[in-house]
Amino acid sequence: MSPVSPIDRILQFIHNKHITHLVVHGLKTRQHTHRYIHESIYNTFNYIAERAEHHINVIWCEDEYGSKNIYTPTLYNPEHNFLIFATPHLELDKYLPILDNAYYIVHFRDCVVYTDTRITKYDELLKQKKAVKYIEFRYSADNTEYNKNNLEHIIKMPNTPFWMDTTKNEVHLAWATNLFPEKIDENIGKIAASTEPYIRRQSYFCGHVWRANNDELTQWKTLCDEHDVECIIEREKNELLHQEKVGASMLAPAIQGASQRQSENKYYMPCRIFKNVSYGAIPITNNIGVYNMFKEYGIIYDSDLNQLMEKCMDFCENMNDNYEDYKQQQIIAMEYVRDNHTYINRINTLIQYGLE
Repeated sequence: MSPVSPIDRILQFIHNKHITHLVVHGLKTRQHTHRYIHESIYNTFNYIAERAEHHINVIWCEDEYGSKNIYTPTLYNPEHNFLIFATPHLELDKYLPILDNAYYIVHFRDCVVYTDTRITKYDELLKQKKAVKYIEFRYSADNTEYNKNNLEHIIKMPNTPFWMDTTKNEVHLAWATNLFPEKIDENIGKIAASTEPYIRRQSYFCGHVWRANNDELTQWKTLCDEHDVECIIEREKNELLHQEKVGASMLAPAIQGASQRQSENKYYMPCRIFKNVSYGAIPITNNIGVYNMFKEYGIIYDSDLNQLMEKCMDFCENMNDNYEDYKQQQIIAMEYVRDNHTYINRINTLIQYGLE
């Protein structure tokens, strides 16, 4: 028997639970770095709804008491069955009701980030598997104070560093690329059909520069200048331009600061690495944990940025001479992301381990 695909498992869950509404709760209009996650979940809910056997309503609402779309027959009422994504981590669920006719995917660890107030609202739902926690991956299951003395309650996800704590019904996953498989296939097709590199001599980093990565990005810019590589570091808000700039750049590194790459077992897995690969970029990292996950997929790694730049330059020079080999290597990396690291995969994993 062939394995059930992620989208088919999600659709089976929706059918079996008679889900009528997929809801993203909060951050519809408010600006925040987590808004792109809510947007990605919303887009994925629409992707799912388009493939469902029965009509599914997909809604993105704000967390507002006065909203006419909340507590009316349109939404959150006994006649409908819901799968809801919310972020208690940012206290974006003040007006999200606890319903018997709903399942919840909730993004938080233990407390509200602003106040360190412990979140207890979903305790009973987590025990009943009516809710599952989505915790952004920051460490492996077997090398932390959290788990080191008892791994009996831990389920490790196959072929990834991701894992689940069954006692808390929480799944430790990275975020993902915001592309769907069909778009990644389109990007793969462009690379497969090309006969020479179509990239510019530039390094492109789209994201937030802050205290955790400022030193590293400053050093990377200096190294780019030394190697006559234009260094672009920006927060491109136009998503199509973002994708085009990544795919057209000679280098699109997922560089991280020291606090996010402490060891092989304690590190943050950025969604940037999945996005960049899916857009057509060479995977580049200074994070040993990210390297270990992508080491079979042609990733360029060194914790020392000077050495990393030298490896990148060597790779790019060889790419021109061995372009067919490069294409095959890049396509394999893109297929890996397509099959394992979209938000379809993430929702499938959360349902499979936390809600079934």
